[in-house]
Amino acid sequence: MKFSKLFVPLFFLYLGIALFGALIITLGNLYINGSTIAKLLKYNLKAIAVQVLFLLVLFQIFSLVRLKTIWKPKHSEQVKDSLIWQRLLYFPSETFWSMVIFGLLAGPLFHIFDLLLRRRSIAMLTQWEWLSQIKSFFYEQAIVLMLAILLYTFIRRLLRPYILQLPVETMKEMKPRTLVYHFAIIFSSLFLVSLFSILWYIFNRSLQGKSIDLWVLLAITGFITLFSCSIFTVHVLEFRREIRIFIDRIYSLLNSERKSIHAKIPVMSRDETGQLSLVFNRLQERIQHEYEDIERDLQLANAVQQKLLPSPYATFEHFQVAASFQPYKEIGGDFYDLIQFSPQRFAFVIGDVSGKGMPAALVMSATLVLLRTEIKRGGTPAEILERVNKELEEIVQGEMFVTLGLGMIDTQNKNLRYASAGHLAPYLVRNGQPQPLKVSSLPLGIDPDEIYREEEVSLLDGDTLVLYTDGLIENFSLKDYSTGFDALESWIKQWDPGLSIEDKLQLLLAQRALMQSQGTEDDCTVLLIGCGKVVKTNEHPKPIW
Repeated sequence: MKFSKLFVPLFFLYLGIALFGALIITLGNLYINGSTIAKLLKYNLKAIAVQVLFLLVLFQIFSLVRLKTIWKPKHSEQVKDSLIWQRLLYFPSETFWSMVIFGLLAGPLFHIFDLLLRRRSIAMLTQWEWLSQIKSFFYEQAIVLMLAILLYTFIRRLLRPYILQLPVETMKEMKPRTLVYHFAIIFSSLFLVSLFSILWYIFNRSLQGKSIDLWVLLAITGFITLFSCSIFTVHVLEFRREIRIFIDRIYSLLNSERKSIHAKIPVMSRDETGQLSLVFNRLQERIQHEYEDIERDLQLANAVQQKLLPSPYATFEHFQVAASFQPYKEIGGDFYDLIQFSPQRFAFVIGDVSGKGMPAALVMSATLVLLRTEIKRGGTPAEILERVNKELEEIVQGEMFVTLGLGMIDTQNKNLRYASAGHLAPYLVRNGQPQPLKVSSLPLGIDPDEIYREEEVSLLDGDTLVLYTDGLIENFSLKDYSTGFDALESWIKQWDPGLSIEDKLQLLLAQRALMQSQGTEDDCTVLLIGCGKVVKTNEHPKPIW
């Protein structure tokens, strides 16, 4: 960031404010003091031009002195950014008070110098001259305060983009200042501008021996009121903008936007809004550290969960198996399993735990362990489900449940025995036509005395079993189909008979990815089992639309 570029806009800001002050002085001389343009050109405008030039030079020097640490850093990057941040935050108020002090000192010194040139002392002043000096003081201080407020307001706005570019995490906390101080200074200054302007006009008319012109007084009051309201509105809007940034960032956190975990709120002031931003940023850092710890734990849990599952591709004599497990988050409640418990027999499992995240993953792990133990003990799929159900109900105690499909295949006789605990009915695809195997009972973990039933089916070469969780059909719910089941059946019917089991799985996953715009917040697991030898294709097919 090149802070040297700041010098140019500051110059034009000082020039604009100095010209505004010159305009106010000129209008006062024309319409209140009764001067003419010819007289102003001969005397006043030259003096005003000198004052404008003097003000420009003075404040450019002041800016260079106060901001020299910005474009001539002698520190490390972190310390440099913190010093720049502090200097930019201090600079508007420093400029304001410098202008006020300049007005308080320059006005009296100018009049003292004027008296010395005229060889007069303060003791020699008449009452009329004293009143004239007081009138001039009111006039000068009103102009100076007006310019100081403008400087403070526009410098704050000018520095905002530069502050926003600084890395917030490197900022060090400064001595706080209350928001009441900020608004009290602005309000008091605007009040004094109004008061001094009115008193100056009254003294000026009295010294000229003229009556007060009500319309001129109303015009002065109206102008000062409009000026004050405009300046005060600008500061209120700036305060509102800072609060809005804070509110928007909190909403981002509430909406669980991951990028918001690392985002910081720019600290734009030393008042309550700045302190609130500092506290929020510290809270963000703590949340970020805790979130990173949780992320590491979840990644470890994901690795463990993946190791609990078997290889996604397997072959059991005449049967080929392809599976896919896609958790919605780092870990999920879906699962599948393949267990060969004799040379001619193997079991397959697919399940879905209610809920998501870590609780579902823990129940999933427990269910897998129970299933593997009970399958090795022997029995039919229905008997195994009954034993697992009793043990799982003691673990979850009705707070969660598991839908599960369990099948056993005799690879020599090509015989399937299948039982379901509330899981979605799998499809037996024969001759390109999917037929659901509807054998279902209550999910595991609800009723320990539930009796499960099973179905026995003879498989033929070319048959395919399609088992899945609801994360698959939720994505298939399009306007062209009444349900996700209709959509899934339609896609299955379009399979080419020569496709390998791996290709069929990839086709389903590709179709799911294409329909991801429909939105799903669930895990997705697919398990395909093909019977008989199938010629494999070299390329995975593309979805048909």
